[in-house]
Amino acid sequence: MGWTGDINVFAPTAAFNMEVARFLGIKWLRGLRDGQRPDGAFTDVAPYVPIVGWGVAGWGDAGVTVPWTVWTRYGDRRVIEENYEAMARWIDYLEANSTGYLRPPEGYGDWLNVNDETPKDVIATAYFAHSARLLSEMASTIGREDDARRYRELFENVRAAFNRAYVDAGGRPAAG
Repeated sequence: MGWTGDINVFAPTAAFNMEVARFLGIKWLRGLRDGQRPDGAFTDVAPYVPIVGWGVAGWGDAGVTVPWTVWTRYGDRRVIEENYEAMARWIDYLEANSTGYLRPPEGYGDWLNVNDETPKDVIATAYFAHSARLLSEMASTIGREDDARRYRELFENVRAAFNRAYVDAGGRPAAG
């Protein structure tokens, strides 16, 4: 199965080692969009197999990070245009399913940790900020300046909430 969490972190390496623009930028992302839920959540695998979930931090964020990787590595803006509405729906999903710009502690978390798990809400909120920032860049690239400002402002709001909740006065991660 095409696990979205795996390609989220591996796409930059894959693009460095091989020409993956057609596979990731066309075939795989089409499968991901086809499985996107009506509420905007991306599924945990693409194409979707109904034995897994959806809306998981790091996994669903592949719907933004993979188009961004394909665009930055190969320079083809079509990947942004073809996936823009799906990416916007994902960000809407994250915003609708957060409280004060903080995401709830759900999903897989840091599932490859070695006896030192990062709190799931920290990971989910950090990915929310990251995806909003990437979508802001992509919106600007295709001339959607109003959207770019909106997603940049959303990024700033999530970052501020993250810092209030998870960073101490000295700039260090607060105890979790």
